[in-house]
Amino acid sequence: MELLKTAEKLEQEGFAQFAEGSLLLWVCRGSEARAKTNCYLTAAEALEFGLVAAILQ
Repeated sequence: MELLKTAEKLEQEGFAQFAEGSLLLWVCRGSEARAKTNCYLTAAEALEFGLVAAILQ
């Protein structure tokens, strides 16, 4: 059980580092619903939240 808790903590820390400086942290603050349901962002959402600079076509 401790291993699962440690893994979850590391995942949350990694996500926070990844999303640092983007709007995504404001949208997800206080809610890990997206992470717990394994949802993914679309390219448009990643652009909207500032995670990517552009979408190549």
